[in-house]
Amino acid sequence: MLLTKIPAYMKEVLKFDIKSNGVYSMLPYLTFWLLITLSGMLADWLISRGFLSIEWTRKLMSCIGTIGPALFLIGTGFMDCTQQVGAVIMLTVSVGLCGFHFSGFFINHGDIAPPYAGTLFVVVVVLVVVVVVQLLLVVIVKVVSIVVVVVVVVVVVVVVVVVVVVVVVVLVVVVK
Repeated sequence: MLLTKIPAYMKEVLKFDIKSNGVYSMLPYLTFWLLITLSGMLADWLISRGFLSIEWTRKLMSCIGTIGPALFLIGTGFMDCTQQVGAVIMLTVSVGLCGFHFSGFFINHGDIAPPYAGTLFVVVVVLVVVVVVQLLLVVIVKVVSIVVVVVVVVVVVVVVVVVVVVVVVVLVVVVK
């Protein structure tokens, strides 16, 4: 979602024209691509020199690839159209740091079971999707339940008001 909404964010929030939008929208993608490559080289260097084990290298890269972007996205959220340069820098760094995730989580399946890395990756992704869908369904059911209760209360209140009005009108007509 983040990657697909960058041009819309730059157009609607930062107020870039179409030409500037194209130029500035590509910067996060280029940085992302560059940092995927550099993080892989860094991870290999850390492992080959013995600075970190494979396990701790993957953990470090995953942390940089998740916490780093989160921090810069929070900062980007406080930018407005008067801070275009800062917002583009924050967004570019945020998306770029996501590249570290490739040297952490994405490669981890190859470390665990090299001959079955593709299958293992698919299983993990499917399980994550199933869990996320279940959580969304729970939230939707709770929201729908609340909406149904509110609608029932509103209908009951409207019916009571209509009955009271009818009774008052009938009493007024009978008393006259």
